[in-house]
Amino acid sequence: MIALRNVARLALPLLAASVAASWTRAQIPALAPAPLLAAKELQGLGSAAALFELEAAHRAAELGFNTAARASFARVLERGDLPGAARSRAALGLAAVELASGRLDEAEAALGRGADLASAQTRLRRGLIALLRKDALTAAPLVESLRPEEVPAEEASWVYVAQGMLADSRGQYDRAQVAYGQAESRAVAELARAQMLLARERARLLFGQATPEQVQVLQRQIDQFQGRPVGFTAAGQQAVVLDQLGRKGEAQTVLQRQLALVTAADREAADRLRLLLALVSGPDSAVGLNALRQLFASAVQPEMQRIALQLLANAASDPEVQRDFRRELDAHIALKPAPKILDDLLLYRARLALTQHEYEQAEADARALLADFPGSPDRRAAFNVLVAVAWELRRYRTAAEAIAQLQGELGPDPLRGPFAVLLAESYFRAQDYRNAAGAYALALQERTLPPGVTRGSLLFQQVLALLLADQPAQTDEALQVLDRLAGDAEFDAVNRWQAEWNVGKTLQVRGQTPRAYERLNRILAAESFEAAPPELRLRLAWLQAKLSLEAGQPAETLELVAKVLAGPAAETNTAVAAALRQETAGTARLLRAQALLELRREDEGLAELTELRRAFPGSDPAVYSFIIQANYLSRLGQTVEAQTLLIQLADEHESSPYAAYALYEAAGNAERRGEDRHYEEAYRLLESLTKKFPANELVFYAKLRQGDLLRKLDELGPAQVIYESIVNRFPTHQDVALAELALADTLFAQVTADASRLGSALARYERLFDLPSAPVEVRVEAGFKEGYALAMRGNSVEARRALWLVADRFLLDPASYTTFTEKGRYWLGRILLVYADLCEKAKAPQEAREAYALVLRSGVWGENTAKAALERLNTGAGVR
Repeated sequence: MIALRNVARLALPLLAASVAASWTRAQIPALAPAPLLAAKELQGLGSAAALFELEAAHRAAELGFNTAARASFARVLERGDLPGAARSRAALGLAAVELASGRLDEAEAALGRGADLASAQTRLRRGLIALLRKDALTAAPLVESLRPEEVPAEEASWVYVAQGMLADSRGQYDRAQVAYGQAESRAVAELARAQMLLARERARLLFGQATPEQVQVLQRQIDQFQGRPVGFTAAGQQAVVLDQLGRKGEAQTVLQRQLALVTAADREAADRLRLLLALVSGPDSAVGLNALRQLFASAVQPEMQRIALQLLANAASDPEVQRDFRRELDAHIALKPAPKILDDLLLYRARLALTQHEYEQAEADARALLADFPGSPDRRAAFNVLVAVAWELRRYRTAAEAIAQLQGELGPDPLRGPFAVLLAESYFRAQDYRNAAGAYALALQERTLPPGVTRGSLLFQQVLALLLADQPAQTDEALQVLDRLAGDAEFDAVNRWQAEWNVGKTLQVRGQTPRAYERLNRILAAESFEAAPPELRLRLAWLQAKLSLEAGQPAETLELVAKVLAGPAAETNTAVAAALRQETAGTARLLRAQALLELRREDEGLAELTELRRAFPGSDPAVYSFIIQANYLSRLGQTVEAQTLLIQLADEHESSPYAAYALYEAAGNAERRGEDRHYEEAYRLLESLTKKFPANELVFYAKLRQGDLLRKLDELGPAQVIYESIVNRFPTHQDVALAELALADTLFAQVTADASRLGSALARYERLFDLPSAPVEVRVEAGFKEGYALAMRGNSVEARRALWLVADRFLLDPASYTTFTEKGRYWLGRILLVYADLCEKAKAPQEAREAYALVLRSGVWGENTAKAALERLNTGAGVR
């Protein structure tokens, strides 16, 4: 997926293939970032995680949840890999949130965090900031140059608000009222219309005329028309004037006194007075909050209730206020008859629940809104909640379903493009790669894409999804798509390079390295490739040399490396950046050294490695050359020399991404020497790895290996402690099942000394066998060991039951059996042989025959043993 390509870059991701200890699950190297790419080249590729959080932040801001929106925008802006367009959108969103909260300095600072300063949206925010500071001179050129069609539809109303505020600041009140009316008419939904009404009221407070004489004139009107609509209107105007004069306390007193006089017949006047009291006092003050709650509870106009909703949501910045807001929402939703704004209430409660991680409540409210209000303008926001819940819970198929329904609601909306990308990403994360590939293809047809997501990155994702489908037909389709896209101008050089790299690595993993090599030879030989960007020609020439080595053609590798160094990577090739030329030259020389060693030209190969370290000191190729040389020496049985080199790498290049791996491999070389003192030495090296690099992904495997070493040293108690610590520290690790299996084995190994360990061991074996997320081979092995442990403790009946359950679940289902590796077939064979042996001992020869025959039919391990047993049984050798 898009986000996966922004992991920390390794210039030589050979490491991913090298860390292949026998207990690690195979990973598809195509998911590793391609080499020969600068970090800045990866930044334009977008991130689904950032895209999703960006959309979630905008939805929170629309509803007035400014605290949640502010935090989301800030998290997005902290990402170092954020593309410029996405950063601009996040900065604009954060500025809007700060504006809504009245934090003008923070709003201005937000624009400086990456907003496109020339855009109409930035000018709109700068204009509003200036107007709220009463700086009409600065605001005028910004606002007067704005046109509603220059900004997204949801911001067009704010252009009219800015024009109205500018007119208010100039005393052009009639013109201001026209502009505010246009703002209300352009609002895209009822909640947005409520925002426009609120903006008008705030403008009155900001720009109204204010003199002490006005206070007296309005007081006479209040006295003359006390308790009547005209008097209430005059009181509201007087409160505005007093607030303008800085006499906030008097303004509050006027409003509170008038509210005490309002009768049931004047509820609209009460609504207006309460809103003014909240705005004058501050919505987050005690007086303001109380006024808002009363307005929310008793407003006669739905628009006023919506304004109160938005202001209460904005004020809910701490847990206590959020709890109060939740109680008010609960009470109103439960009212009979139902409130007129019930759909809005459900949406706000869903969004609040989402903020508080109450996902079940959020989903229930969103689904209730969709079921009960088919025509509500809140339906899109409800679908957004469903998508957010599904993503938070990593239920990506559910997210895909919600997005597909949302797209049906959107019609020809600019948001279709972003959600089309999100749909494809949902399928991708659900590992439904076939649907993901189709969804990426459909996203490419959209006119509007999310900020920072290029068509080139979507083309890359389409190819990657086809590769990951892991089916010959999809792999062939991926190659066809890639060949077809080669001439597409939107398929930029960086994405094309990464796609070609992934094709090569995927074919290599599937045992088709010669095919990958032949394909690349054909591409580079084509006349049309001469027009390719020089950086792409350089990278593919290097990949050609690399594939030749991996295809078992080291002599050709030497020729191709010579061409790379003399041609595209030469210092005279100024069409390619110097840094890329130098990096390619270093990696090419590393390939040359490997090829020489493969050709048994040892002296030349080792000399090349030494020269590489001299010519490119400290570079990734130079550092990795230690690993290449150590691996070569280890294959020759020179494990001491190999270990010394690896420790040298870790000591001299501690900041290198290869340092932790070097210690891991050094421990392996010590372990291969096979004596207790060597196991202890390996243990110490692994301990050094975990202490020096506590955050490295190899720590999990280092701790696992330490436990295995302790078992070899017959230190079962300490081994158990290590395995338990792994399970507790890494409960969600992809290979935690391996640690659980090792822990169960260790417990069973201690049964002779402590019989109470048997129950724990059997429980862990049974749990692993039933665990759907565990690798199939681990489940089968755990099932065998459960049965074997029962048999060893004399419980033959339960042992046979446990063993046959494994065979029935995995071996008798053809679809399951075809997925097994050699290791899985080994454990299945042992299961059948032990089961048959137990049947013989239980005087059930026919069941034993069937089990032995199943060994032969299925092709699992143990064919010779099964044949001999069947011959013995069939010739009447008797039952043992």
